[in-house]
Amino acid sequence: MNSEKVYLKENFIKNVKMVDILNLILSILIIVISNYEMIKIINSNGYIEYIVINVIICFSCIFKIIYEINLKIQNIIEKSKNEKLEENNKNLLEVNDLIRCFKHDFNNIIQTIDACIDIEDFATLKHYFASLLNECNHMNIIDRLNSKAKENPAIYSMLISKYRLAEKKNINMNIDVLVDLKKFNKKTYKISRMLGILLDNALEASEECENKTINVQMFKENMKNNKVSIIIENTYKNKDVDTNKIFEKNYTTKKERGNSGLGLWKVHDIIQKDTSLDLYTSKDNIFFKQQIEYYDDSEVNYIIK
Repeated sequence: MNSEKVYLKENFIKNVKMVDILNLILSILIIVISNYEMIKIINSNGYIEYIVINVIICFSCIFKIIYEINLKIQNIIEKSKNEKLEENNKNLLEVNDLIRCFKHDFNNIIQTIDACIDIEDFATLKHYFASLLNECNHMNIIDRLNSKAKENPAIYSMLISKYRLAEKKNINMNIDVLVDLKKFNKKTYKISRMLGILLDNALEASEECENKTINVQMFKENMKNNKVSIIIENTYKNKDVDTNKIFEKNYTTKKERGNSGLGLWKVHDIIQKDTSLDLYTSKDNIFFKQQIEYYDDSEVNYIIK
């Protein structure tokens, strides 16, 4: 089973309304109780064949309800697949449009640079070049992410959605994926959950800064070992943040915003229950850094706590 199906099935409770599950349980209870009472009445009159028919009808109704719920789950999975496909196509079209625009404007770009050099207006040239470099970087990030889409759709979707959110918030997010995302297939659900929480925190913290920057890197440190690293670093304003307390349940420095303080606690909980995952937190004067280390157990078996 591919990683996308595993992720969706493990996470289906978020998509299927709880009322559907409750309806299933309630319907089964009603059917069982009503048939139990009817079977007692029929049994007292000695009509065994009616008991058999009742039992068959009872189980048929239960299977029908389960089938309907399963069908709904499958529809959600297919809908999610289609949404991911549409997102991929949208990104590909964006890259294609950017390339076409760049080619179309190439002569104008060269002429602008030449004019700035000719009059020695290096301040304008520096600003112009920075804007051009930023546009090229955006195009490269989208293109690189698109090339990873099929390797692990769930993690790809997580990265692209957070990148889009960063764009809306005018946050400069740099993403370098230097490893095959298929390596995360066995841990797709856990890693995508941790990524979502850590990236949300990074977006919130960097948004407060003058220099709004987030750097995301995924790489394998040594080709000879099976360790894959994911680094998320972001600019932050609160230099006094206690890296030892942030993983405590209900601990938050921003209660006035309605924060629950459960996000990082959940990340810590996931790490504690899986020996193939580690998390290291550090900070300096510029960046707050979270580093996930995943020990790929495709060749080595790890014991899950």
